[in-house]
Amino acid sequence: ESSQSAPPPSAESKGDKESITKMEVEATSSSSVPPSKQEHVAATVEKANETATSSETNENAPTSPVDQQPETKKTPDDPYANLRYITVENDGREASMIKLVGLKSLFAKQLPKMPRAYIARLVFDRRHTSLAILSDDPSVKDTDDEIIGGICYR
Repeated sequence: ESSQSAPPPSAESKGDKESITKMEVEATSSSSVPPSKQEHVAATVEKANETATSSETNENAPTSPVDQQPETKKTPDDPYANLRYITVENDGREASMIKLVGLKSLFAKQLPKMPRAYIARLVFDRRHTSLAILSDDPSVKDTDDEIIGGICYR
């Protein structure tokens, strides 16, 4: 015997849901399915219909002003979303010098065995460019503490 299987219910419309659930009940009510299974399937289908009906009534219910605001997607916060990246060169400007001092301090802190004079010579070399990762914290804006990462290259 071949058993009939109905396609899974889609969320297109209420009429489609009812016709699919009726097809499922009819498919399970054939003589090859034991009565206990028929009752179980019928109860499951009825529960699914109640869930679909209750969600549809919630969508049509009057909403408060708070509910009328557009929904935002619930995504995990990306810790790197608010970071800024800039390239810094030794061009003599005060803003560039502040960033380069911050990079020098960061490199010296993270590389304690490397001589500070060597780090300073590389960072402040006019032929080198540095990529700096800046914090989004407004309390450290435009200070050397704004730098939270970086790389220096020629």
